[in-house]
Amino acid sequence: MEQANTTLKVAIVGGGPGCKAVMDMIFAEKLSQLRMNLIGVASTNPKAVGCLYAKEKGIYTTEDYHDLYKLKDLNMIIELTGREEVANEISHSKPDHVRLMDHVAAHLFWDVFQIEEQGIAERRRAEKALQKAHDELEQRVEERTAMLAKTTEQLTLELTERKRAVAALRKSEETLRTINVELAEGLSEVFNALNEIASGNPTVRIPETSGLELMSKLKHMVNMTAENLGEIVDLSHEFAIGLAEHFDALDRVSKGDLSARVSGASQVELLESLKKVTNHMIESVSREIAERKRAEEKLRNAQDELIRGEKLAILGQMAGGVGHELRNPLGAIKNAAYFLNMALEAPEPEIKETLDILENEVLTSERIISSLLGFARSKSPVRRKVSVKDCIDEALSRVTVPDKVEVVSRLDDTLPTILADPDQLLQVFGNILLNAIQAMPEGGKLVLGAEVQQDGGMTISFSDTGVGIPKENLAKLFEPLFTTKAKGIGLGMAITKTLVEGNGGTIAVHSEVGKGSTFTVTLPVLREEEKPNDSKI
Repeated sequence: MEQANTTLKVAIVGGGPGCKAVMDMIFAEKLSQLRMNLIGVASTNPKAVGCLYAKEKGIYTTEDYHDLYKLKDLNMIIELTGREEVANEISHSKPDHVRLMDHVAAHLFWDVFQIEEQGIAERRRAEKALQKAHDELEQRVEERTAMLAKTTEQLTLELTERKRAVAALRKSEETLRTINVELAEGLSEVFNALNEIASGNPTVRIPETSGLELMSKLKHMVNMTAENLGEIVDLSHEFAIGLAEHFDALDRVSKGDLSARVSGASQVELLESLKKVTNHMIESVSREIAERKRAEEKLRNAQDELIRGEKLAILGQMAGGVGHELRNPLGAIKNAAYFLNMALEAPEPEIKETLDILENEVLTSERIISSLLGFARSKSPVRRKVSVKDCIDEALSRVTVPDKVEVVSRLDDTLPTILADPDQLLQVFGNILLNAIQAMPEGGKLVLGAEVQQDGGMTISFSDTGVGIPKENLAKLFEPLFTTKAKGIGLGMAITKTLVEGNGGTIAVHSEVGKGSTFTVTLPVLREEEKPNDSKI
């Protein structure tokens, strides 16, 4: 038995281009694992390219392949003429210890070698791309970390300010409660004094001390006017009603009704002054509380945006890693399916159907991986002049529209251009069109429209008559990983929202279950002073 490290001595019959290709592989040591040594070439055409190449290399050549049988230690003959009769004649006439590789086996060997070479090259490219993506991901993580630290610092400042605002609000509420107590006690003393005066006791007096200057003045006025019983009796009714109205308004404010006001005119100068002071105080408190509520709402929005940014950063890192990890084994599966299709000349129907299913599922997986990588590699837009109509027409041409879906375009050729990234807009419009078509499995109508708003923006609408979106799903529609599709991963609408906002726009959706949905994209129109010199996309 031959040892595994024995050099195989080979001769080739046929001096054409295939002969030269095999010699190149042997001389380049691409087949070093097979340990081949070429010792002879036979060709009926001494001027054939392979024959001439063998002579240049000092290899034995002959026009009669029978002469190859005389070569010492010959182990194998590779027949490359492609002629069946030559292969058969060599098979019958060669020495018994010499093996024969006919042209079919040689071509198969060549194809397998080429596939292996391509696989090695593809792996090298994949490793290089993976390293580049790894470096980019590390850089992005550093940038996100710095941005998160800055955002955290801003949030800390806002939280500090909010605590100060809450403390000030509590102080204002405490002041309001104190005023309410002072008013209640003071008014009680005033009412008791007035009752005494009305009963005919002009000697009644009340302490004029109070935490409220206005109440002190009121008590002083009661004491001063008590001496004129007749005048007090005439004015007591109006005064009592006016004070009751003030007390009722302040009581409503203390219970949270900031719309309460003291209304109605009075002939008593003190009541008019008291009305002005009371209403001014209520309005000041109302404004302060409204400002505090707006500050709290702004802070909540900032917190929500920070949380969403952290989620997107984590999902982006995870999506990039998963996409890269799956692409290599998926490529191997795809290559294996391709090799099986090539190797099986006439496969059985069941095998053929299985291979078709395998290829289709590989394509589906590649699209999912592309979505993951697209989400992880969100790039800043490269803005140029863009025609919205041309961009939507291009996106529509890339989508398969079923016969039972009618597309109605109401896009005007005179629409102004916008400044945006055309590739990102193609992805945005493509995602929306695909969602609309998938929402109409039984057919329907898809209406495309656009109009320029007075504020300088352009609104592009996509309206379908599909199944619609439940109300509870609308708020989660643009969140990453939210999907209701069996084969979806929930990144399409999240990527769409990110790309639209990156181009300075907004996206909104209105939907009714059973009636359809309308997606509205608003983008800024290119103003005259902003127009670049490059041509329209």
